[in-house]
Amino acid sequence: MNPNRVFKFPRALIKNKDNLQPSTISVAALFYAHMNKHRNYHNSLENIAALTHRDEKTVRQAVAELVAAGYLLKFRNYIYSRELDQMVYAQTMYHIVTPVTADYTLVPYSWLKYDLTPCTLQVLLVCRMFMIKEESRSYPSIRKLTDTARVAKSTVCKAIKKIAELGILVLEHCKKENGAYTSNSYVIVKQIREAAIELLTGNYGQTSDEHRCNSISLWDYLSTSRPNLQDMGVV
Repeated sequence: MNPNRVFKFPRALIKNKDNLQPSTISVAALFYAHMNKHRNYHNSLENIAALTHRDEKTVRQAVAELVAAGYLLKFRNYIYSRELDQMVYAQTMYHIVTPVTADYTLVPYSWLKYDLTPCTLQVLLVCRMFMIKEESRSYPSIRKLTDTARVAKSTVCKAIKKIAELGILVLEHCKKENGAYTSNSYVIVKQIREAAIELLTGNYGQTSDEHRCNSISLWDYLSTSRPNLQDMGVV
């Protein structure tokens, strides 16, 4: 899968305005990631469960919640079987009700491959939502993550630890000028990898001076926090 590919995911789901189960939001992410141009997605319950790292009962409940909240329509499809000489059940079609044209966050497809708990994925999506436009860094406080994701503080802390361990985001502890700690910084590892490669090779291509300064800033972060560059594919 191309690591640069992203899909549009409604912020209403990330903020959980409809008070859905976290597992429902993780299932919704799959639908929005793989819907076709007509906003349809065809797959079996068994396959959806495997792709979302959930069980079939959880997926079935998630679909019911998304339908009730107005995000999804579900259609049972049938095909004719010559062998049985009758109509038989085929893959269900799921239809996203509203086009995603505004108030959305761009989410990397590659994030769906990780076997994250629903709450951990929710915290990750919130971190991404707070990244301004196309920026790769956000600064939400633990309180902000807790309130937005609608999960406990301990859950947020466990989620952040897991996300950092998997190398999805890098956590930087930030300080004010007076030395007091402030909100953490969360950076997409892919952006750090690209910045490090540019700094190591001096290859900026046609990038702007502003982009070069951003790369140097990220490299300064690398030199102080000392993440494992080999694991990140930099050296």
